[in-house]
Amino acid sequence: MPTIDPTHGGSHFDPDERDALEAPESTRRSAQNWHLGPDVAHEIYAKAKPVVEALGISVVEAEMPEGSMGFVDGESVGIDTRLEPERQLYHLIHFAAHSVHWAIEPGDRRFALPTVGALEGEEMDRYVAYEKTVGEYAATILIQAGGRDHLEWLSRFARADLDNFIAICRYPDIEFRFESFLIENPPEVAPRAIPEGLQAIRLGHTVNIIPSA
Repeated sequence: MPTIDPTHGGSHFDPDERDALEAPESTRRSAQNWHLGPDVAHEIYAKAKPVVEALGISVVEAEMPEGSMGFVDGESVGIDTRLEPERQLYHLIHFAAHSVHWAIEPGDRRFALPTVGALEGEEMDRYVAYEKTVGEYAATILIQAGGRDHLEWLSRFARADLDNFIAICRYPDIEFRFESFLIENPPEVAPRAIPEGLQAIRLGHTVNIIPSA
């Protein structure tokens, strides 16, 4: 299974194992305990939404067009209401965390629209570090929404999200399943303080999030 080496931005993805991407049955059974139930996800989402809006980020809830499961443009985030509740929650806090980071570190806005396959070597390392920081802001939003007890869930989803992206960069001809990137003991994401009075900044374009299976 593809995983990120914590000492390096690269991946342990083995090209010889590209045809064996499905998690084994035992792992899939264990993974059932790695998810938030819909009631819990709904409850935290309802609390996280005003936290995000207090940062000056609008939340748009709608059925997204075909080929998109959400968007982020710096001042607003789009949440696809057709997704299961925990994916909606993850997208809400993760997309908002991207907006927070872009407002704090303008130079990292170049990662707002990375070209699949174009991130290699040191630039991939920088992207991994960037996503780590985004995850830390997402952890802060989750905690402010009363979800401190679910940091492990966020850590697992954030790690899978990054591993999935790296796999797509390296093998754009393969369709990956997000679930296959979930791991049992991910490095826990630590919260990073969000400066008071943060002003969200609109990008010059909208980033559409492409669905993953």
